[in-house]
Amino acid sequence: MKKPDSPRQWALIKEEKFYYSKKPCKRGHWAPRYTSNYVCTECHVIDARAWTRANPEKHLTFTKKWRAANREKYRENDRIWKQAYREAKRMIEAENGGNEK
Repeated sequence: MKKPDSPRQWALIKEEKFYYSKKPCKRGHWAPRYTSNYVCTECHVIDARAWTRANPEKHLTFTKKWRAANREKYRENDRIWKQAYREAKRMIEAENGGNEK
């Protein structure tokens, strides 16, 4: 068997979701890349946000369908987010002596 000669090939063998390239992406990011499609994770976030802004109706439709199909997962994620938000808010208020408005 030939020895893998790139980080992506190693990631494929190990079945990892991400890998680090030896070069920056086309936009200059030194972020992990998806093993499945070579895409930089930073670029993916930028492109996904741009698509969401350009297609608000499609995004809303997709989101509603996903939430309906994954109700328990959505509720759990929402609960985790709200708990983290409350804890962060308490920490900020404690640092400011409770004067945060």
